[in-house]
Amino acid sequence: MAVKPKIVRLACWVVLAGLAACGGGGGGDAGGGGDTRTTSGLLPAAVTPGATLATDASVFRPMRDQATWTYRGSYKAFSGADATAYTNTVTQSLTAAGEVSESSTDDAHAGSASQTVQISAGTVATPATVDFTGLGNAEALSLVELRSPVRRGEQYTVLDRHYATSNYDGDLDGKADAMDVAIYASVIGKESLSLPNLPTMDTVLVDTTVVSRLQYSSNQQFSNVVTLTRQVWYAAGVGIVRQRTTGPNAAGSGIEEADEQIASWDGLESGLGAMAITPTFVPDSSALFPGQRLSAGIGFQAFAFADHALLLTSAPDGLTPGVTASELNLRGEVTGTRQLDFISSPTPYQAVFVQHAGGLLYLAQDDPNAGSPVVKVTKLDAHGAVQVAVGSIAIDLSGTVFQPTIKNQFAAAVDGSTLWVMWPRTWVNVGVGFVNDLVLQAFDFNGQPLAPEQLLMRASGSDFFLISGLSAGHGSALATWMRTTGGVKELMMTSASVTAGASSVSLAGGFSDGAALVAPFSLADGGALLWPQLPFTTGVTGVGGLRLDSNFSPVRSTANLGDERIASIAAYRAARALDNRVVLLGDVSLELLWPDSADTDLVAQLHWMDTSAAALASTPVSTVRFASPKYAVQLVFPDRVLVIGTAMPPGYYEGLATSVVWLNRGTSLP
Repeated sequence: MAVKPKIVRLACWVVLAGLAACGGGGGGDAGGGGDTRTTSGLLPAAVTPGATLATDASVFRPMRDQATWTYRGSYKAFSGADATAYTNTVTQSLTAAGEVSESSTDDAHAGSASQTVQISAGTVATPATVDFTGLGNAEALSLVELRSPVRRGEQYTVLDRHYATSNYDGDLDGKADAMDVAIYASVIGKESLSLPNLPTMDTVLVDTTVVSRLQYSSNQQFSNVVTLTRQVWYAAGVGIVRQRTTGPNAAGSGIEEADEQIASWDGLESGLGAMAITPTFVPDSSALFPGQRLSAGIGFQAFAFADHALLLTSAPDGLTPGVTASELNLRGEVTGTRQLDFISSPTPYQAVFVQHAGGLLYLAQDDPNAGSPVVKVTKLDAHGAVQVAVGSIAIDLSGTVFQPTIKNQFAAAVDGSTLWVMWPRTWVNVGVGFVNDLVLQAFDFNGQPLAPEQLLMRASGSDFFLISGLSAGHGSALATWMRTTGGVKELMMTSASVTAGASSVSLAGGFSDGAALVAPFSLADGGALLWPQLPFTTGVTGVGGLRLDSNFSPVRSTANLGDERIASIAAYRAARALDNRVVLLGDVSLELLWPDSADTDLVAQLHWMDTSAAALASTPVSTVRFASPKYAVQLVFPDRVLVIGTAMPPGYYEGLATSVVWLNRGTSLP
């Protein structure tokens, strides 16, 4: 592996390429005389620095032991040549405080390289020793990348030198030529950078330039100036996100160009883009299913906790009864498993898993075939361990009506220590017939009512209702449902609290059963509704969405609900929310991940919106496009999304796999 810093190695190529163009090396005795110059004459005059772009340069060069930056490169050997795609992986190893060793697998498509990067006294620099003259007199340089404060237009001078003699003879007179070399960096300014598969990022662009020439001993004339430029785009909190190098190729036959754009950054605790798909194997040290890969089986569910995820699947051997509860770390790796033999399936009939901060509640209808109005509750901790006797807690949803039954799926959600249950109840009104009630009520985790039940709708005859979704958080519950009265269908929204009861409003009417697709989300400040497409918006592209303020009043951008479109998101298969962030995961499709990819991949898009008081239709959307598992769900954490689905990475059989998508696009600049 070469040990010269990257830019120094390339700078040497500039000199060598210039010599090749001028006639060669191997100078003899020094020629000329009276050469008193000490500077190159190639350094441009510095300008007065402009606005401060950042007070601390170190934010553009994070140092993380074993952090990895992966770049997608495109190389052209000369102008007009076909481009060659390549990958350059840069890995850091911490060597001292404020210092890392940085290795590259294929820097500028010129092979492996390494360098030391140091941050000291507000300056980011790479130390180097280089012998430009070829006389064996190496000199120490400090290749400055950035200096605090980072100011637009500032020029960093690395080298400005006239060498009175060298080992080169460009004019072929048998005498050594003099030589000029200048290296300098210029802060060009702030630039909004859009790269393939990643959100738009705020960056700072810095151009580093190496210029050289010979001064012929025969006539004191100068050779042509040979130039190498490396443009580097830095994103705060991420590092180098793009670098483009242009200069003479090694053969001296033309100008080569290597353009490297970041594909992903794995900073271990933070990152950018998406990590590679990883199969979910149980650790070999596990007492249960050691070394086996988790399988989707008949379905799976997953839940995000503060420092891990809990994944519920069928047993990986396909034989053991019950549900396998596997703990995953935040990188999607299985760390442990346990078996829950009291549950027949990870997606059971007439039962739901409901997450709270400390674990799960498993709610199962006591006798679904008979329509029992009793729901049994089992408490699980965040690792899947049973906390109380299975089914020892019962919630009676009978109310005060005659012969109540529950024959359709109920919904449940948790807000803090409050369990909200929404259910359809059928009962017999003597002399009238069957009546259907839609009911919402709050309970504690021991099944005790915290408030009276709220009757949202009582339907008989041809009138009916359909539950769409239930969410809870930040002191309230939020539900969406469809009601049909007198043949007219309406999309309904209900907000409720323990103290204030429930309030329902009609959002729209006059359409078909598509309203069942409207999903509610409780946010830190109000809520949101999302839907793939409402029936009366056929042919209109974009996902539908409605922001609800802190009073759950719709924040509208238009009077027509069907026109509340998030145009940049074509579709989604799953949506989650955390605080005020909404995350949508699209379906996979077989396509090229990169325009120059040789093969297609299963590719999905992950979108997120940091909502505010504005309408969702005008809320900025960030998107990462990535190679994704199929039939996936997403778990949202503050800094990342863990995508879980089925995949068959090269060398593995089909089974569950994970990918981490980082919720980061660099820290915004002033």
